Amino acid sequence: MYHNPYGYPTYMHHHPYVDNSYNRAPQFENKIGQYYILPKPVPLPTGYTIPANTRVFIHNVTLTATGEELVTLVAPILKGGNWVSETIKDIPASQL
Repeated sequence: MYHNPYGYPTYMHHHPYVDNSYNRAPQFENKIGQYYILPKPVPLPTGYTIPANTRVFIHNVTLTATGEELVTLVAPILKGGNWVSETIKDIPASQL
């Protein structure tokens, strides 16, 4: 075993930012690769709002240092009179 120069046992070393990843209740992490129906409208930074009851595909979920989930989804967006599938990144899970 190596000597610990810090004067306290290493098992007592505590990082609060690490605890966020263990104490949070993931909302979308377990839905990656699945469809999800939006219960409420989701406004986008572009000015477009995805209507409630729209089926979207959960592509990825990332976790910020504060424990917030940011969701990347694929949604149908109306552009120029046509519906297209568009990837939208970093939507806070609290907005979905």
